[in-house]
Amino acid sequence: MVGDGVQRAQLRVESIRTGLTIGAAVTGAFALLLAFRRQQLAERTQQATEYDAGEKRVTGLYVKAVDQLGSDKAPVRLGGLYALERLAQDNPAHRQ
Repeated sequence: MVGDGVQRAQLRVESIRTGLTIGAAVTGAFALLLAFRRQQLAERTQQATEYDAGEKRVTGLYVKAVDQLGSDKAPVRLGGLYALERLAQDNPAHRQ
């Protein structure tokens, strides 16, 4: 009887230890999943920010060049044409 009680206690301790190990593993896997998703979101946000900054820069250069085309001075208009040509060469997606 005494040996049977000790074995039950040992089995109970092992069961609790196994349950805690499984719980820790599940918690760790969940934490890794959350970290992975957070990293993906940060990368997508960074890409969108970089894309927006690039588009904003191109738009600003385009507006400047178009303003130069409206100038009364011929050299300024010529500079606007060169600026538009450079924009087209550097940004194939914005060519027509």
